[in-house]
Amino acid sequence: MDQINATILKTTIEAIPVLNEENFSSWRTRITALFKLGGLKDSMINGKPALEDEDNSILCAIILAKISQATHSNIINSENEDDAQGLWKAILKRFISSEPSNRARVYNAFANVTFDSSNIEKFITEARSSIVKLKDVGVELPEDIITYDLLRRLPASFDNIKQAITHSQNGDDIKPSKLFDHLEIHLNELKVLSTKNGSTGATMFTKEDT
Repeated sequence: MDQINATILKTTIEAIPVLNEENFSSWRTRITALFKLGGLKDSMINGKPALEDEDNSILCAIILAKISQATHSNIINSENEDDAQGLWKAILKRFISSEPSNRARVYNAFANVTFDSSNIEKFITEARSSIVKLKDVGVELPEDIITYDLLRRLPASFDNIKQAITHSQNGDDIKPSKLFDHLEIHLNELKVLSTKNGSTGATMFTKEDT
């Protein structure tokens, strides 16, 4: 890896986010690009042949620097902290292992995503992330079932969105993506309304002040 252009290497490393419990898919894409850049992708993915000492040290340093503290405690141990291929294997086991215990952990995380009308954006982000994780670990649920599960978490004040989804022609809109679209439209409408109210309030204040 020492033969890579320093500027390109720096840019590639900076583009890698810090791995946490929510962003594995994007993190994997970025870190794999680094492996490929260094000509080490096959060795890292397959776990063989063993890396040269210098390449191993560099990748260990990068991987460890790109893992959040919370995630670090679930992955790193004395056996893999100096082994880039071992670190990679442990990370994959944590995030995409199809072992029953991991599938249960990921499903429980999805089941615990709660809806808060004061933070709709958070619900959308967490639900989307959880659905991706379910697929990563091999938990395949029909889109309509996932959608019904998410809909039941919405309060009665969102019945118009629930009806728009569940009464769609041929059930074509009974998909998580359609639900998220409706919620984002609702969120944007709230932002526009808030902006208008703010402008009206400012105008009234100015008139009264004069």
